[in-house]
Amino acid sequence: NNKRNGTNKTTNTGIQNATGEYIFIGEDDIELSDNYLEILFEHLQKENADVISGRRIWVRLGESHDKALKRADKNKGPFIDYRSLLTNFEGISEDDIQIPLLDACMLLKRSVIDRVLFDSDLLQDVVAWRGESDFQLAAVTQGFKLVFCPHTYCIHHARRPKNLIQTIKYDFFVFKNNYFFLKKHKRFIEENLEFKNVFLIYFFGMFVILKGNFLIFIGKVKRILKNIFIDKSSHNLNGRKI
Repeated sequence: NNKRNGTNKTTNTGIQNATGEYIFIGEDDIELSDNYLEILFEHLQKENADVISGRRIWVRLGESHDKALKRADKNKGPFIDYRSLLTNFEGISEDDIQIPLLDACMLLKRSVIDRVLFDSDLLQDVVAWRGESDFQLAAVTQGFKLVFCPHTYCIHHARRPKNLIQTIKYDFFVFKNNYFFLKKHKRFIEENLEFKNVFLIYFFGMFVILKGNFLIFIGKVKRILKNIFIDKSSHNLNGRKI
């Protein structure tokens, strides 16, 4: 029921009611690999980090975990596309990397949430696109150290494709949240990530999303036309005189 208040507000409720010195933020469609939290905790201490996150392996529909991992192991990055500030943490590296953005599943010290929370006023919807990115850049701005740990991973289970209404609703929140996120962190991004105009990132991200939806739309049209052709061919064969 609390999720009706938005993902960010719900997350804040959870972490503020947590009692431990360390807090892990996860997701409901994630499966953790063996010793995932132990490895993150070990590297958090080793790197003297405040926030740490591992890899996320995106399993495709019909793909086994082992096959997905082998595919992901060929990915060497980059982990952040600085044209869009989109992240890809399927990849692997030899060492831990200090980096300004991490995966959404992260282990952090309680001292972080004493000074930084998820922005539930700016990003109120249930989609919460950019919610973790906003939190992480806010933590970096406060002087906290963020580290990507390639030595462990979580599995993101495949989801069935959204219908048209769900896709439109989701993309609306993506556009909206991306705009507010970039506006809020404009100065930090331009000063630390060497961007002359931060809103070029927004337009590039919009292009990527629109391109993806266009390809999905074209795929659906092709399938519809193919089914029509098959049905027509079957009808002609059934009506043929022998």
